[in-house]
Amino acid sequence: MQQFRTKSIEYLKHHIINIQPKNNRNVLIQHISPIIKNNSSILIPSAKTGEFIYDLKEINTSLNIHACEENIELFNSIKDISGVTIYNSSFLHLSAPFNFNNYDFILGTLPSFNIDKQNPIGKKFKHWFVNKTDIYSIYFMRTIDLLKHQGIAAFIIPNSFFNSPYLQLLRNKINKHGTILKIQNLSNHHTKTLHNSILIVFKKD
Repeated sequence: MQQFRTKSIEYLKHHIINIQPKNNRNVLIQHISPIIKNNSSILIPSAKTGEFIYDLKEINTSLNIHACEENIELFNSIKDISGVTIYNSSFLHLSAPFNFNNYDFILGTLPSFNIDKQNPIGKKFKHWFVNKTDIYSIYFMRTIDLLKHQGIAAFIIPNSFFNSPYLQLLRNKINKHGTILKIQNLSNHHTKTLHNSILIVFKKD
């Protein structure tokens, strides 16, 4: 099985970026595809080279796909994908158009790096963590706000989710607002990440 499309292979030659291989993306897609319905609204918070967009377009269902990509080089490489609305914006920019909608599904691989309250994003969301956190926790909390009732989030994130004390506020919010449907360890084969990754599937209820 080819793990990456040509565009991703070329980008990975010159950049260190967490683009999950086909094996791991398939695990995520297989968990949500049975519950995706025609015209489901889907948001991808960090599109990167568009692998998840193309994966979704292979599903034999009409979908309303939106995606965000802040990096202008990556955005320009995917902006013309047909039938998809792609924003050159951070998922965490509160004034962007996608933030006035709610979605049936929000999915993908979330960015992962540490921030504190001196970081611009940390200042904006300082009430969502104590001292410091991994930025994926901010993405996940924002996702919960943007999901419809009964909406599904499916993310590939570091396994620090299980026990990092800095992520307790994220775990609290997940517990308060919904149910974890699935957690699964994923292979690091073909990835450029140093951490172990997991799939987490969350339902807002």
